[in-house]
Amino acid sequence: MVHQKQVLVERFQRKADNLWVPEIFRAGDRVQFTSIDFTCDIAALYENMDQLQ
Repeated sequence: MVHQKQVLVERFQRKADNLWVPEIFRAGDRVQFTSIDFTCDIAALYENMDQLQ
């Protein structure tokens, strides 16, 4: 989930026991979704980052 009003991405990964485990990414982080072979700086997902919390 990519938040609109703050620089924050939540990624949920399902484990073998069907438990969903969240991981939080914030400003300065690299976001990685290994299941679809996608990685980028979180800044690439946002415009006007300086206006967000």
